Amino acid sequence: MKLFISWSGEPSREIALVLRDWIPSMLPVITPWVSTEDIQKGTRWGTVLAKELEDTFYGVICLTPNNIREPWILFEAGALSKTVGESRVFPLLFGVTLGHLPGPLAQFQATTYEKEDVRKFMHSLNEAAGYQTIPPDQLNRVFEYSWHGLQAKLDPLLKKALKHHTEVSKGVSESVGPPTLLESVLAEVEGTVSAKRARDTRLHPMDIQILQDLYAIGDERLTIHEVARFLKCDEQKALYFLDKLRDRGLIEGRQYVVDRPEEYSLTKRGRAFTIEEGLV
Repeated sequence: MKLFISWSGEPSREIALVLRDWIPSMLPVITPWVSTEDIQKGTRWGTVLAKELEDTFYGVICLTPNNIREPWILFEAGALSKTVGESRVFPLLFGVTLGHLPGPLAQFQATTYEKEDVRKFMHSLNEAAGYQTIPPDQLNRVFEYSWHGLQAKLDPLLKKALKHHTEVSKGVSESVGPPTLLESVLAEVEGTVSAKRARDTRLHPMDIQILQDLYAIGDERLTIHEVARFLKCDEQKALYFLDKLRDRGLIEGRQYVVDRPEEYSLTKRGRAFTIEEGLV
């Protein structure tokens, strides 16, 4: 089954190439197609591209803050939707929130770069394979095994996308004349990032240590006793810093088992913040 992977600019292209190699390792029946790698030299690329769009049943669009309104992205999304039908195009949000998606992209079922959302996407691809599907339990086992390897490749690209967006946005803000449509979008996204930084960047060394420890353990969780042990302090002091980070929306604490203490983990926002601020 063909999977068209759409991209525009860097690091969207790098993300597409990582997915091109990773997805078949999970689902061998899937054949990803990326224009930079799969169009042979000397061919008429427009004809080849049109043929691939016509023959594709699923599409992934690698979105970063700087390409959400790129004409090429919108063109390929429209072409894919005409071919594959509703809910068959999956924008992969990489440093982008659902609220930032323009109308043409907002209509599709988006996949956030987050473990459980990516898992659901892989199950959707598996179901689309029809009689060639693999058992869901087997897919989950393979996914668990390979997720950290994928994360190791994509996390630096997320950091690169956020950094690139910041640099582009600063350049735009220094330009002369009325803002263009692209400049307005970038300014809106940058405003969100800047507001978050204004709230979150004043961190105590223990705040930083907690974020780093929770990031390092991935999808595992820590109790207050474990946090205090890592910080080499008493639990009351550890709770003070945990509550501060929870108030900022960077971590969450949940009681997963009755009569057991709360267990703490990074929120999606906390994980993105930890990467963006260069704490890992």
